Amino acid sequence: MSAAPLLLTEGTEAEAVMNVVRGDEARPEAGQPDTPEQQDTPEQPGRAAAELLEVALSDVWLPFNYRERREKLNRKDLEALAEGIRATGGLLHAVPMRRLAEPMEGKNYALTAGFSRFAAHELILEWPTIRAMVLDMTESEAEAARIVENLHRSNPHPLDEAAAVAKLLGKEEGQPTRTYQEVAAMLGKDSRWVAQRRGLTELAAEWTKGVYDGLVTMSSAEELARWPLDVQVRLFQKWGGRYALQHSSLKGWLEQESRVLSAAPWPLSDAELVPEAGACSSCPKRSGCATVLFAELAKKDNCLDAACWDTKLNAEITRKQETLSTEQQPAVLLSNYFYGDKGLAPSKYETTRKKKEGVWGVYVDGPKAGHAQRVILQNVVVAPSGKAVTANQPTRGEVMKDNRKQRATTDMEKTVLMERITAGVSNEDAAVSADYMTGVLRVVIANQFHARRGSMDEQTLQELVDSFGWEKRGEREYSQQDWMSKQINRTCQTLESAMNLLMWAMITHNVGIEYERHQQDLAKRMNVPSVLDGFQEQLQERLGAIYDLTTWKPKK
Repeated sequence: MSAAPLLLTEGTEAEAVMNVVRGDEARPEAGQPDTPEQQDTPEQPGRAAAELLEVALSDVWLPFNYRERREKLNRKDLEALAEGIRATGGLLHAVPMRRLAEPMEGKNYALTAGFSRFAAHELILEWPTIRAMVLDMTESEAEAARIVENLHRSNPHPLDEAAAVAKLLGKEEGQPTRTYQEVAAMLGKDSRWVAQRRGLTELAAEWTKGVYDGLVTMSSAEELARWPLDVQVRLFQKWGGRYALQHSSLKGWLEQESRVLSAAPWPLSDAELVPEAGACSSCPKRSGCATVLFAELAKKDNCLDAACWDTKLNAEITRKQETLSTEQQPAVLLSNYFYGDKGLAPSKYETTRKKKEGVWGVYVDGPKAGHAQRVILQNVVVAPSGKAVTANQPTRGEVMKDNRKQRATTDMEKTVLMERITAGVSNEDAAVSADYMTGVLRVVIANQFHARRGSMDEQTLQELVDSFGWEKRGEREYSQQDWMSKQINRTCQTLESAMNLLMWAMITHNVGIEYERHQQDLAKRMNVPSVLDGFQEQLQERLGAIYDLTTWKPKK
């Protein structure tokens, strides 16, 4: 049965999809050109207008193994679709088809999209024809039309959207190449959305599984997909895939991966520093290679792989040290941090701008890492490796001895003070016991008030003044904590007064008691002189009973 022509209706869904795929723009009405340029633009040849036809089902070639796929379609959904088609007397939106240049298996038309509607006609309605919008299209245009319609109709998973967008961009061999802007126009999206979906196809398999399992949000997946594959794999090892990933944690990890390329201490065009990595200027792992995805880094080109950066940094440090070292004076390794263990601490050197003064040094950490600097060493000698050591450095045995002494003294201070405070609280003399207990309570009360964040409100302050005799804070008393401690010590001289203020604080503030962990601070803040009187003598006696004070090793 041949196709029967119908009245062409403008603006149908199928025609709109095809126009977008082919790049045809809506033309102004006759006699009313839109712009001066369009007045002189001739009609594009070779494009026949779309025809709305009734096409026989038997004259339609069905690609993508439709005969096998139709058995998997949901029967109830097809019946519901068929009922809607029957109720309206036919399709409101014609299925898109393309006219075949040469018949295939005796068929003159190929179904481009609308397989469910075709199946409803064939399997449920059993109508011999179907309403179709027929256009002259190539196979690649038809494939693009299928993708566009499916994206608009089926509400696919974002990762499936990503695969479809990649097909539209045509990055695979043998496919036409479209720009982000062209695909964005086809889908009614912006270029960033297209770039993000395309990026999802570069998501590591481990993270893709996390997305499908519901452990990784789509915003996290889009953030990850911007970064190089080896960075994704490295971050997955941190996560492990065993729990739901927090986006804040991911952002924190990724912030550690970015380095501003302009801060590199080596030439960005240097391809010999780390040959396997090549030159930074031509490396694809830069934000400048994906400006649509890294719009926030548009002003500064960033390296997106901290591991590669660190490898080059270490190579540059080694290269500079070798270049600047001589047989008489090796270049010294410098640290920007007082606690750095890879280079000389800042307290051991002074920088100088005079080229003939001091020695050369190379920073190994901090913002100056990899840069050279002339320095004057402070009481240090430099080993041939460039590692600087302090002159007259103590031996390993002396260091271990000092560590044992410090550890033993700290532990014994804690023990002696605990015993003295406990003994005072439980003293048979009620006056002594009350004095100790009052001191402990003063510390507890101070913790209650110090736990309150911010300044004390006027109502609370006034109640303390009226009920407990506190003095208002003076203009020169800048520390609220010191002022509170002063008022507590002044007004809590008896056990009864301390108990009353503690009860008021507990009831009024409803905060938990936190005892001071360090006995040294507790003893000082108790404001009980007998706690510390004779303390050092007792401490030394106890230490001498347990340790050999010449070696600070426990006695046998």
